Amino acid sequence: MTKLEKIVFPAVIAVIVNLFFPPVAPLITMLMLGNLLKEAGVTERLAKTAGGALMNIIITLTVAIGSTMAADKFLTWDTILIVVLGLLASLFGTASGVITAKIMNLFMKVKINPLIGSAGIASVPIAARVSHIVANQENPHNHLIFHAMGPNLAGVFGTAISGGIMLALLGVQ
Repeated sequence: MTKLEKIVFPAVIAVIVNLFFPPVAPLITMLMLGNLLKEAGVTERLAKTAGGALMNIIITLTVAIGSTMAADKFLTWDTILIVVLGLLASLFGTASGVITAKIMNLFMKVKINPLIGSAGIASVPIAARVSHIVANQENPHNHLIFHAMGPNLAGVFGTAISGGIMLALLGVQ
């Protein structure tokens, strides 16, 4: 990809998402802003801060705020149900990605590794790394990490957009 394409892509995606999917605009716009800061090259210090020190501060604040939550408020049946549903969604997402890749291979001349399909869930970069590690254990010359990141990021975009659509349909502001 050219430098111009790497710079234009985040701007175009941010505009499209802001126009068509307003509920997820903040999430996708911040993701695209991070990409734009990195790719533009003129804001190196800002990109380093956003990807390093600022991220560490946000994580520390999140843990600090979460640690003040009382167990009787957090550990409820609703919370447990959400965790279980999340685990089931991850399980079905991974399995359906592998199955979809296997079905695609029935119709393709050049076959793809079904483990790439398993990376299609929105766990960046863990799902792509797991796919790569499993493939590499089977064959040390198998390097899927770069190929697995595509569906991995597509899973993030798909999850954010479908979540925004769901919130819009439910009338959540």
